[in-house]
Amino acid sequence: MNVYAVATPAVLAVVGAEAAWCLYQKNGYYRFDDAMANFGTAIGHQVTNVAVAAFAFTLFTGLRQRWPLADWGETPLTFAALYLSVDFLFYWFHRMGHAINFLWAAHAPHHSSEELNYTVGLRASVTQRLASFLFYWPLALVARAEVVLPLVGLHLLFQLIPHTRVITRLPRWIESWLNSPAHHRVHHGINPRYLDKNFGGTFIIWDKLFGTYAEETEPVVYGVLRPLDTWSPIEINLQYWKLLWRDAVDARGLDKLKLWFMPNGWRPAGLPPRAAMPPVLGRKKLYSALTRGTRSKLLLQLPVLLGAMFYSPATNRLYRCGGRPLSAPRSGRP
Repeated sequence: MNVYAVATPAVLAVVGAEAAWCLYQKNGYYRFDDAMANFGTAIGHQVTNVAVAAFAFTLFTGLRQRWPLADWGETPLTFAALYLSVDFLFYWFHRMGHAINFLWAAHAPHHSSEELNYTVGLRASVTQRLASFLFYWPLALVARAEVVLPLVGLHLLFQLIPHTRVITRLPRWIESWLNSPAHHRVHHGINPRYLDKNFGGTFIIWDKLFGTYAEETEPVVYGVLRPLDTWSPIEINLQYWKLLWRDAVDARGLDKLKLWFMPNGWRPAGLPPRAAMPPVLGRKKLYSALTRGTRSKLLLQLPVLLGAMFYSPATNRLYRCGGRPLSAPRSGRP
């Protein structure tokens, strides 16, 4: 099933409840311009997900037909095993997303907000989901695509929960294995001690096993080391891709191809240095003085765009489950 379509009303309710609480508390966790940029980026990402899901369904079905390594079946136990496998593969996808240039270009938009709240949890690039299937494909060898893709969607949906500052700490026995808000705040931090830590999706156990775990011990500075200077969802998506492209144009020989697959930040020799990055501590956040008319226009556009995203006919045409449109009546085996 289309997990995102089913969950969208609940997700929007959670976002609205957190925003209302933060405004009531006047804690500064929400900024209008940042939230609108997050929603704009999320809508683009979700619309792209429809096409990516159609491609992944076709790819995974083909892999299973050609190389059926095993059949894990469809029982509660195998669903649990598949979910754990999704989380394990996500850990490595997420970790590599911070380590390799082209994967960071796909993932960086999610980190570029200088806040952390549930709208940031929705902020993702149009290329991130496609990149993730470079890691999830082994699951197609042991289970049907109709099972794998909804579990991947459910796994991504659960990752919204840790994107908050409202929940401070959970009981230690829970935080010992679960990716809690405290753990994920660390992941979004650019403090030197927090960089490239806590990659887990649902579980934090992988970070503890593979040496990437860090405890939240100081206030978190959110964002990316090279901050954005725009609220445009298009520019948010393209920022790091454009940096890589410029380097590829200026590079010589094999370096034009090599730089995409090198560690994050690697650049070919001989290129002019980029502008210096501002210090982390004491950094000023991006600010814009929006007029009342601009705010009203954005607030009117948002529900229209969310409605178009949710009810788009493309969802029924492209997002298939078991080879039939989502809106088709059930008959026979689901």
